[in-house]
Amino acid sequence: MRFRLGPIPEDERFDPVAEGWTPLKEPSAGTLLSVAVPTGMIMAALVAWMWSLIWPVSDFGLGAEGFSLTVTLPGLLGGTLLVMAFVWLHELLHAVPLMLTGSWDDIVFGFWPRRLVPYVATLGAAPRNVQLTSGVLPLVVMTLAPLLVAAVLSLYSPWLLLLSASNAAASGADLIALMLYVRQIPASAAVRNQGYSTWWKDPTSGGKR
Repeated sequence: MRFRLGPIPEDERFDPVAEGWTPLKEPSAGTLLSVAVPTGMIMAALVAWMWSLIWPVSDFGLGAEGFSLTVTLPGLLGGTLLVMAFVWLHELLHAVPLMLTGSWDDIVFGFWPRRLVPYVATLGAAPRNVQLTSGVLPLVVMTLAPLLVAAVLSLYSPWLLLLSASNAAASGADLIALMLYVRQIPASAAVRNQGYSTWWKDPTSGGKR
């Protein structure tokens, strides 16, 4: 496992074309982000609506006097630390399935300054279904699980709502990637990244559908 400041790394030892891997038809990084942002906002709005079915909006402190907020330096520093913890928890959950089924040495945690996005990547191959689990795990743990807990226990918690909706907003790119994987990659295939690009190979068909 290692940490990297910069774009998703490439493995110089891996030649996907020469080794018979098939490229995933995926948008460029810029295009993906431009679609992921509104997708995440729609997901967050849907999650907030689902929360409203459990607790009315008025119960979360939005009374007749409206909403007010006081910002202090300690509060700002604490909020910054909470955001950082939230981001890395999201990425750590992405990494868990890869850690359990692959080599820890292949795992890379990084931040891409040009795109202003954190990421987790693996330099090795992983089964498609492991990659799907990796993609969906933060959404299940940080968005759906708090919603389910609140519904079952009739729990009033603005913090759980904030966690749930914020993670949904941050999961737009994950949802798009999951849809691309499901539509294009056979269940029996292995998936591997070379920098930003994604490649797959199905041992049962020699990489061809």
